[in-house]
Amino acid sequence: MKQLHSIIWAGILFIGLGNGFAQGFVNLDFAQANLSGYTAGVYVPIANAIPGWTGYIGTNQQTTVLYNDLAIGSAVLSLLDTNYISPAAIIPGSSDMVVIQAGFPSKPASIAQSAMIPATAKSILFAANYPYGSGWQVTIAGKIIPVTQVSAINSNYAFFEGDISTYAGHVDELRFTALYVSSPGGSLFLDSIQFSATPIPEPSSVALAALGGAWFILRRWSARRNIFPQS
Repeated sequence: MKQLHSIIWAGILFIGLGNGFAQGFVNLDFAQANLSGYTAGVYVPIANAIPGWTGYIGTNQQTTVLYNDLAIGSAVLSLLDTNYISPAAIIPGSSDMVVIQAGFPSKPASIAQSAMIPATAKSILFAANYPYGSGWQVTIAGKIIPVTQVSAINSNYAFFEGDISTYAGHVDELRFTALYVSSPGGSLFLDSIQFSATPIPEPSSVALAALGGAWFILRRWSARRNIFPQS
């Protein structure tokens, strides 16, 4: 009987742990901050500033996040809200956003969260600053997710999307990183992350036909000039 009880409790514990590790992502809009008693320019415990997320400077895990302020030249993680004095620092319609700054001493900066990616997820969408490319990147399970701009918000920010269908239903790490390319390092202003069941649209048949036609014309033009080897 004791052995049976042990097996039952072991099963319950296994199920509980499994459910715990398979929970979904939280605080994707950074609106769950608990900033009571904190003023601008101070460092807030990361569990208060961006609950659910882990922060890094280089490979060093961070315990705090700078509140309503930005560093000059230094790698830092910041949380900005609508009390921040610079209107350019807040994405319109946002109440809270994270700024990930790479910088001195030649360090990238990142925030990450490991959880269950929804089984129906085909794409990830988020709001971020220009420019995309050398300044910042998105990874899942350590693999770079190519992203494209969906639409501009204003001259500073745009919505981006990336294909994550390969990772749907998996427990993986989602990470946003500001890259240190040169001094000063890159910065990522980030907000409004969401998973979508809508896949990234493939090139339309019209666009593919146009590309095919352009290739045919280029082929004939180049053949006359012996640019391409002839078969």
